[in-house]
Amino acid sequence: PGLTLQTRTLIDEQIEQDLDAGIADMAIGPAKAVAKRFSYKPLFEEPFACIARSGHPILGDDLTLEKYLACNHAMVAHRWDGLGVVDTALAKLGLSRNVAVCVANFASVPSLIMATDLISVLPQNVAAKVRDELPLIMFELPFEIPSVEVKLIWGKGSSRSPMQKWFRDLVISAAEEHCC
Repeated sequence: PGLTLQTRTLIDEQIEQDLDAGIADMAIGPAKAVAKRFSYKPLFEEPFACIARSGHPILGDDLTLEKYLACNHAMVAHRWDGLGVVDTALAKLGLSRNVAVCVANFASVPSLIMATDLISVLPQNVAAKVRDELPLIMFELPFEIPSVEVKLIWGKGSSRSPMQKWFRDLVISAAEEHCC
């Protein structure tokens, strides 16, 4: 209905700035906290899983903590500050992993994993989809890691726009189908 959809990757600090400036009408992602001047709707919670190539020389049929730590890792991060959610969870156990490659998005990971002995942690639904389509294996993580809550965030001023409300409702409906 006369809508143009443009997507781009935003880091947490940039989301609020772009919403305030009207550069973005809404954001979807794992925002940790949402300022009171914005409206938001939690869409779903997503646990994480680990993927590796079939025939990985270290993993075999199971993923133990010892095997996990012995591997080199591909990490997904929109910006590199050294610690992701996995690294934070491992640090609480007094452990660390070797991140050999850091990429900016999940789309880069499957081909990288298929061509190397790297392993990677992805949202479980993403990991399951690539496992079903490619010669990859998926494992539960051998340590606790919090699920990520994905939210839809928008400026309160855009709440009155019928087109934006229609699109938000469409996103919310799609998320409900995804998770339930």
